[in-house]
Amino acid sequence: MKRIVATALFALLFVGGFRPMFLRLIVSRRSLHQPGPENGLDRRPLREREDPTSPDLRAFVDRVRSQTHPGDSIALVFAPPHDGWSYSYWRANYVLSGRTVKLPGDTDANVIASWPPGTLERRR
Repeated sequence: MKRIVATALFALLFVGGFRPMFLRLIVSRRSLHQPGPENGLDRRPLREREDPTSPDLRAFVDRVRSQTHPGDSIALVFAPPHDGWSYSYWRANYVLSGRTVKLPGDTDANVIASWPPGTLERRR
């Protein structure tokens, strides 16, 4: 009985976690032959749809990247609904690779970037 329940649970987990994207990766090699983006930042990591981050926020994070240097520590201050452990924080952390992005709420950094005003304040 335990073996049947374990097999059924495994089958349900497998079916529930299946993504059609994986089947497309196996069947079609079309996306593998397309060149990557020029700046090296893929806007669709492991997804088959566009990044849900707003264009204004993406432009702001790109501006933060262009105005800071690798090794800088950056405190991101987002207004609701982008504050805290949201997707916007994770996405900004991905785009600002090479820089130390502080956890939400920690403002002890070289640069403080706040959005929606879109301001950058260099402290040190």
